[in-house]
Amino acid sequence: MRIQDMPWPEVKAALERTDLMIVPLAAVETYGPHLPTGLEIYVTEEIARRLGEAANGLVAPTLPVTYSIGNTGFPGTFYVSLATLAETLREMCLEMIEYGIRRIFFLNGHGPNIPAIEEVSREFGRDGVKCAQIDLWRAMIRLADGLFEGRDATGHGSELAASTLLAVRPDLVRTDKYVDGMPVQGLAQRYPDVMLHPYASDRNEYGHLGDPSRASKEKGEEIIRRTAERYTAFLNEWQ
Repeated sequence: MRIQDMPWPEVKAALERTDLMIVPLAAVETYGPHLPTGLEIYVTEEIARRLGEAANGLVAPTLPVTYSIGNTGFPGTFYVSLATLAETLREMCLEMIEYGIRRIFFLNGHGPNIPAIEEVSREFGRDGVKCAQIDLWRAMIRLADGLFEGRDATGHGSELAASTLLAVRPDLVRTDKYVDGMPVQGLAQRYPDVMLHPYASDRNEYGHLGDPSRASKEKGEEIIRRTAERYTAFLNEWQ
C-alpha cells in the first residue's frame, strides 16, 4: 500500500488495519557509466512495494536524496548532511505516528544513512514506537550465496547492482557501457582494515567498482525475491 497512490480516506482506513509503515531511503549518485544515478530508488521501491503487500504495511514516499557525500566527484550525485536527513525523517514520521503508526521499518537502500536512522529510531523508541532498519545492499550480499560470479560481483555498480536493475528497469541499463571498475591500487588495498574515507573519484575514473558484465535479469529477480521473502518473514513476526 503506497501512501502516495492512495486518497486520504483510503490511508485512514488502512491505519485502522495496520500500525506498520515502511520507509524506503535511497540515494541519487554515481553508479558508473552503465547504470543510472537513481538505481537505488528503483530497486528500493520495488522491494518496499513487495514488503508492503506481503506484510500489510503502508509504504511511505521514498527519500531519494540522502547522505551520499562519499560519491561526490561525478555529476549527478546529490546529498544532504546526516543532520538534515535525521531531521527530515523525524518530521516525516511524526506526522504518521500521530495517526497511529507504532512500527517503522526503515528500508535503507544507502548504507551511510545508518547513523541518522539510528538516531531517530532511538528517539521514537523512548516514546513506544518500535523502529528497525536494514542496510539493503549488505542484506542482499548476505542472501546472494551461489548467485553471483564476476570479479568484485557485489561491488558498487557491479554484477549485483546491475542485475537488480535489469529485473526492475531494464530500459535504464546501458549494457554497451559495461566496463570493469578496477580500483586504483594504493593504501586502501594494502590496508583494507583502515578506514580512509575516500571519495568515489579517488577510486577510479568510472564511478563504480567491480565487473558488471555477468549481470542478468534472472539473477536480479532471484535476489529481489530472496530479500522480499526474508524481510516479509521478519515483519510478520515483529509485533
